[in-house]
Amino acid sequence: MINIRRRRRSEGLLSHLGPLPNETDKDPMMPRMISHSTLITFLLLVILLYGLVQLSDFYLPDPLTVVDEKSNPGRFIAERAKYHVTQLSNLGPRPVGSLANEVLAIKYLSKTLSSIQAQAHKQFRVEIDHHVVSGEFPLQFLDGLTSVYRNIQNIVVKVGGKQSSGSAILLNCHYDSVVDSPGATDDLAACGVLLEVLRVITQTNVSLHNDLVFLFNGAEENLLQASHGFITQHKWAHNLLAVINMDACGAGGRELLFQVGPQNPWLLEAYAQAVKYPTASIAAQEIFQSGLIPGDTDYRIFRDFGRIPGLDFAWAMGGYMYHTKLDSADYVPLSSLQHTGDNILPLTLHLANVRCPQDCEPEGTMVFFDLLHLYLFRITSGHAYLINGLIV
Repeated sequence: MINIRRRRRSEGLLSHLGPLPNETDKDPMMPRMISHSTLITFLLLVILLYGLVQLSDFYLPDPLTVVDEKSNPGRFIAERAKYHVTQLSNLGPRPVGSLANEVLAIKYLSKTLSSIQAQAHKQFRVEIDHHVVSGEFPLQFLDGLTSVYRNIQNIVVKVGGKQSSGSAILLNCHYDSVVDSPGATDDLAACGVLLEVLRVITQTNVSLHNDLVFLFNGAEENLLQASHGFITQHKWAHNLLAVINMDACGAGGRELLFQVGPQNPWLLEAYAQAVKYPTASIAAQEIFQSGLIPGDTDYRIFRDFGRIPGLDFAWAMGGYMYHTKLDSADYVPLSSLQHTGDNILPLTLHLANVRCPQDCEPEGTMVFFDLLHLYLFRITSGHAYLINGLIV
């Protein structure tokens, strides 16, 4: 009875105050609860997108072997590139000044390039130059220093067609390594790729409007000395339209385009049109150029001392192997070599046939990123600022 009376008294009081507000009378500014179905849909969408990103990131093309060569004329053969990586890394660590770097690696590269030269189609002019150079330059690294070098070695190859524009595209890798590392990915993988690209081009019936200059440099780890010697003193360092620089800070994966330019948006457009599997990010460029990463590549030398625009590529997966004893040919994936070759070969041919100045717009910067390695989005920085302003 007591409970009933209290309840009736409460009901009377509530009836006097008026009806309780229902859900529809709530303040429209109050947050609403998310339904279970909406939450589940959102989670499924996140899982799906994550799966697509992972699938696209880890998918790599099947590598081609020497057996596949006859049925794939003009294609990059990953097995051939891997052979060069294995042979050079078997020489052991190749710091500047070592027997392995200054004698054995030079001997292997000279022999390999002479073989490619001998098998080249008659329509190509293939010249090989053994470049020994000394010099010095100021380098803004850490607190700043003056880098002095003597008798640094480069092996340089120039390929030209019957009719040349007089201009050239530079492709660069380095075959030296840090002390106590075989340097298979940093940077023999790139050298193996360039050797195979050179072989395919010179043995295929393709046209070259611009010459191609392949630089196999012997002193990058010693603070970018060989590239400086080439760009400031070599006879083929003039009339260069652009550079493709290849390096690594990891073992395998996709070659990431992490620096492009400066300016010259035509280079990014050429990359977008030529490659099969675009992998590029303006975010990577901003991070690298901010100085957060204590390192650099030969791209900097070509840009600052040669005033040459370019594209800078690097492998970045498996970074724990970088500059260690683990950086051996055993950990260089054939599929990664195939992926890189399938991109660099058509990019090289595309750049070899650009006609400047009509195809080479020098002014303008771009914001760029790839979508699942299927398409490269690129917009001008002005449009990017406008979009950001509208969103904000």
